[in-house]
Amino acid sequence: MSEFDLYRRTYKDFIQICAQNNRALYAERCLPGLEQTPLKEENKIPGNSIEFSLDCDNQATSKIRVRIQRRRNRWSVEINSPQSESFFGLGMNFSRFHIKSSNYTMWNQDSPYFLQKFFSYSSIPYFFSNQGWGFFLLDASRLRIQFRNGSTVIIKNISHLDMFFFHGGIRRAIQTFTGLTGRPPLPPKWTLGLWNTSFPVLNQNDTIKFAESFHRRKIPLDTIILDYHWEEKFHNFSWSKRLFPDPAAFLREAKNQGIKIGLITTPFVNAKEHYAFRLFVRLISGPNVPRPLTLFEHYSALSLYEEWKRKGLFAHNDAPWWFGRGGMMDFTNPEARKAWNERSLSLLKSGVSFFKNDDGEYLPAGAESAEGIEPEEHHNIYGLYYSGA
Repeated sequence: MSEFDLYRRTYKDFIQICAQNNRALYAERCLPGLEQTPLKEENKIPGNSIEFSLDCDNQATSKIRVRIQRRRNRWSVEINSPQSESFFGLGMNFSRFHIKSSNYTMWNQDSPYFLQKFFSYSSIPYFFSNQGWGFFLLDASRLRIQFRNGSTVIIKNISHLDMFFFHGGIRRAIQTFTGLTGRPPLPPKWTLGLWNTSFPVLNQNDTIKFAESFHRRKIPLDTIILDYHWEEKFHNFSWSKRLFPDPAAFLREAKNQGIKIGLITTPFVNAKEHYAFRLFVRLISGPNVPRPLTLFEHYSALSLYEEWKRKGLFAHNDAPWWFGRGGMMDFTNPEARKAWNERSLSLLKSGVSFFKNDDGEYLPAGAESAEGIEPEEHHNIYGLYYSGA
């Protein structure tokens, strides 16, 4: 068998098309809804193209033609449909709700409002058609996806040729996709209530007064998220004593008011400051440091950085972000997850209800992974491991 041997496996609600020696085997093992069976000779596709029909909504069918090419160590796929369709998906897509003709790059990146037409915090190579079928590519590379006139989709720069076509209508195409990849547990009821946050974060007394103002107005408030400055250092998992001198009393008072407290965290342990950038952000965004703190606070957690660097817990030892440079955790490493969770657990035991993960899109080139994931893919799926930690 050569690298260009293509195979088709048909399941009840989806079709898998993959290359024999270029499947995303590691990712396949993480899919709870996929049978781990070897490819068989009778599943082999002759040539580099295939046509098949997918059951869609209202008992209709959609005839799909897929053409596959390989150049050097990358693949490209062209998907053609006989009718004009609208597509939806691709993760956190800010540019438009439905897609007919547009170009996308699957690359997670910080995306403030003025850049959201071009970039995304969370890129997922999954989309579905208004005709009732869906598509998922099991590849986290920096893909380039072109939609042309609602009838042609071209995907380039593919590292792992391992794709799935879902059918049975829109509802089933989505259900099958989530059944294949896994579904989150049902969240607690309070997560569906009113949340509030502010940047910069308010201090202990002002946060409590702010919460009380909601009660006076008879507005139910379920959750307050404290932004970066709740923390003494980035990141040592310790409260800022100047803003929250008595965290235990603060958490008790929030609980008495029926309010859950969440803390923003980022995956960095700082070794260096970034004063010039802080000043730049201050100039373009206005006041962004809570009183009595200043722009020139020292946020590096150098002792923890040195300890975790020595233990090899970082995917990158000099990663830049908003508030400095430092080690970016390798959440594919069980020891890194353990160290992170030990620090987080003490806060949860003290009365903090949850953490809001932030800044998972910054992993630089050259990062390492304990699982051996290629840096390009590690960048795009970093948030998955970050959330799982």
